Amino acid sequence: MSKQLPSSPDDPGLHQRVRKFERHVVEEIELTDTAAVEAVRRRERRVQWRLVAAWVGLAAVLVGAGLYARGVWPSDETRLLGIAWEMWARGDWLVPYLNDQPQLHAPLFFWLIHLGWSVAGVSEWWPRLVPALGALASLALLPQIARRLWPEERELARYAPLLLLGTFAFTLSAVVALPDAWLGCTVLLAYWGLVLQWRVRDHRAWLLTALGLGLATLVSGPIAWVYVLPVALLAPLWAHAPRPQWRHWYADVGKASALAFVVFAAWLVAAGSSEGWSYVARYLTHAWKGVPLELFAGPDPWWWYAWLVPLAFLPWSVLPLAWMRLWHVRREPLDGGFLLCLAWGVVPLALLWLLPLKQPHYLLPLLPAGALLASRLLLTRAWRDVFQEQSFAGMAFPLMALGGVLMVLPRLPRVEWLPGLLWELSPFIGVAIIGVGIATAWVPIKDVGRRVFDLAALCVLLVVCALLGVASQLDSLFPLTAVGSALARAQAEGRPLAHVGEYRGEFHFAGQLRAPLAQIEPARVEAWAAAHPNGAIVTYAERWRPRVLVRSATLLETPFRDEQLRVLDAQQVLSVPAKSE
Repeated sequence: MSKQLPSSPDDPGLHQRVRKFERHVVEEIELTDTAAVEAVRRRERRVQWRLVAAWVGLAAVLVGAGLYARGVWPSDETRLLGIAWEMWARGDWLVPYLNDQPQLHAPLFFWLIHLGWSVAGVSEWWPRLVPALGALASLALLPQIARRLWPEERELARYAPLLLLGTFAFTLSAVVALPDAWLGCTVLLAYWGLVLQWRVRDHRAWLLTALGLGLATLVSGPIAWVYVLPVALLAPLWAHAPRPQWRHWYADVGKASALAFVVFAAWLVAAGSSEGWSYVARYLTHAWKGVPLELFAGPDPWWWYAWLVPLAFLPWSVLPLAWMRLWHVRREPLDGGFLLCLAWGVVPLALLWLLPLKQPHYLLPLLPAGALLASRLLLTRAWRDVFQEQSFAGMAFPLMALGGVLMVLPRLPRVEWLPGLLWELSPFIGVAIIGVGIATAWVPIKDVGRRVFDLAALCVLLVVCALLGVASQLDSLFPLTAVGSALARAQAEGRPLAHVGEYRGEFHFAGQLRAPLAQIEPARVEAWAAAHPNGAIVTYAERWRPRVLVRSATLLETPFRDEQLRVLDAQQVLSVPAKSE
């Protein structure tokens, strides 16, 4: 039997076997690495979709509670629904009308309402769902901006919607029938175009900026430019790494602004052709002043935003961990994304401060910038362990401070500009909140992402509980359906209607009225009744009432807010003396 000798180093067969072995090893390593990378990607996709499902689910619960627990409330919501109804009844979609008078409102919010009504018929639920859809669109846009600003920090894009949804002001805007949720959405769309123009250097991105800015102008008028254009013009202060070619940058910003202006001017020209150019002049004169909410209709001091801004950004504005992280990185160089969000929040706020009218809903388009800044501070990988295990890095200290204030507040003098309900609360509520804060300090939650999710979910659930427990009880103060039905019956009988004092459209949509209500002063009630003996008069006991209330003169009597509302028969009013107050 022959003995096989080992192959020499020069044997071609040996080299061939070595090469096969090397290829096998390389293939195994590549397969192993590919499998590991794919497993990581699958895990990240699962985490991402769980977080998307979380904020979508929280938003759905919030919107469902808002639709179920309450109706529309006067006079801001009822005024806007009254405008939408009168535009619909008139068949005029160009100029907003209320009580047969043109209103100085931009039209896009009403167009969205009409879009739903044209599909599903006139209803109350659709106008109340429109702001929620704008809020959901904002939550979907925010991660797109975060991914472009910090592409290496995937956690920021995942948690940014939760941070925005967990902001009390944003949460409330989603359940109130006002156009401000859509203003925030369109401003976000414009910023998405700016970020793409900066990061990707896509020369078509200015079209996205133009679309967002044009739609924002159709939502709220020229005041929308305050949120976008100054920040775009100040790009050399924040657009670092990469730095744009400024000639192209400002050319694109100019094209976007021009196209947005054309979109807005097209509506103005159409409205002027329909209503007259005096309407356009009045609109442009008052557009920068805005339309005040009834709750904040009075003149406000210059420092009003100083306390309103922290309230708008609750609870993140009082989260100690965010401020501790900010102090930790105070001397580190700030990246371009952080500087952009800072400019987004500060520059428009400084310009809003100069306007004579200061309103809380003007701050809503700034909330996404705050959410992005908070996500950068809380979820950046390099800072994840900074102050993370501190007991008072969570909400323990703010809760204990709030409980302490509520505990001693009933013993302090009354402050006029704060709700009187705070002085009626039991001190034991403050004690209970202090106990919750102490318990929170001992809860071993070390993961920042878990803290963000829990706090956002808590804020949403608090608003849901307030809607179900408190707001549902307030509907009895606003019997809009009963009053609207009585006025609709009177109009169906051919009766002219009058309202004592200012009428802000409270009953227009509830009664789907098709004729205006005359606004009369208390001293003119009898004169109007004499001129319209078959009419009906809406009055309030605190404004005007007959000295002798004849039951047959009352078509309807019901509590309304903190007053007693009556719908009186004009013929019967003439038969008794009257008392004006």
